[in-house]
Amino acid sequence: MVPILLRKPLWLKLRVANWTSATERRFISTPSGRPGPFSVSCFDPRSAAHPGHVGEERPLVPDNKAVSSSNTDTERFRLALHKDPALLEDKDKFYNALMSNVIDPQDVPFSDVRSRHVEALDMGRLGEVGLEQGCVDVANKPNSVATIAIHRSSMCRMKRHFEVSLDAGCRDAIGQLILAAALYAQDTIDGDARLRESLENRYRILKPRIGVFNRLQVPPTNFTRGRRSYSFHGALDYGIGLIPSPVESGLSSGTAPACKLSNAFCSITEATSPEYMSGVGHHRVLAELLTTLIASRRTHFSSILTNGVSWRFYTAYDGGERLRPYHIRDFTIYQDSGAIVELLKDMMLYEDLSESLLIKGDYKSA
Repeated sequence: MVPILLRKPLWLKLRVANWTSATERRFISTPSGRPGPFSVSCFDPRSAAHPGHVGEERPLVPDNKAVSSSNTDTERFRLALHKDPALLEDKDKFYNALMSNVIDPQDVPFSDVRSRHVEALDMGRLGEVGLEQGCVDVANKPNSVATIAIHRSSMCRMKRHFEVSLDAGCRDAIGQLILAAALYAQDTIDGDARLRESLENRYRILKPRIGVFNRLQVPPTNFTRGRRSYSFHGALDYGIGLIPSPVESGLSSGTAPACKLSNAFCSITEATSPEYMSGVGHHRVLAELLTTLIASRRTHFSSILTNGVSWRFYTAYDGGERLRPYHIRDFTIYQDSGAIVELLKDMMLYEDLSESLLIKGDYKSA
């Protein structure tokens, strides 16, 4: 059987962001296309080494007084005190109730992101990315390159022995599809001299390899809307990007240095249940997506939320004056395993997903 290969352009658009100061502002674009009242500030590490640098004028994590004055909810504490008047008789209980009900901490690890953070910052306005259904159908065919890559990663054999259910999720399924996409992406780099040269020139990496890292760290980035401010940070479950070939041998021993955020193209977050997919996980991925985009100082970044069976794809674009997240589509491995691998492969190769043949047109101009 002759494999069906989805061809892509042999050229990549070069986009270089112009960063001229330690603090940059971006805005979420509203449905009307006008910037909304949402901004971010990105910390430049050089400010710590140079006293008086502009980056020091606005620390990422303010002192307790600043948090108390801007992130309070006295009504919640009043209700808590009304339900349990005995709080007044126990100093420790009173303090804990005060902290949990009145003060909403500004320093927020990714694992603690909830709907209130996303809603307060108005980060939940998602654009939609259209897909070329014909290309999706081709990717799902039994003889497509994406499906053959799944066979190479032993996904089909794994299905005979591992439970893969919507309720439980399956880390093994996640790893197998990531491996299939990484094999596919690496074959594409190795077999396309023009693509390889373009990646080498853009990211200053000789003989680029696809690297998958667990717990890739993202530094704190401050998001502000009105008087409400949060600093998001933490580790990505999977961070995927480009590494030099000599580093490859250190991946299996855990000695390889993590890829730079500026060379990371996408991330994957594990969900433990369907409820996590639609609730906490969705809000967490939005925070990870936008934080990593700003911290990497790139113009594009993509993320996936998955429990092994359901795969939800996101991407985000930083256009200088506008910062906007997009939802691409939800897939399941039962019907769309080839399309999942095809799109994940493109996420590993292209900073701008408009380069993918699965993406319909330039979604950023919509």
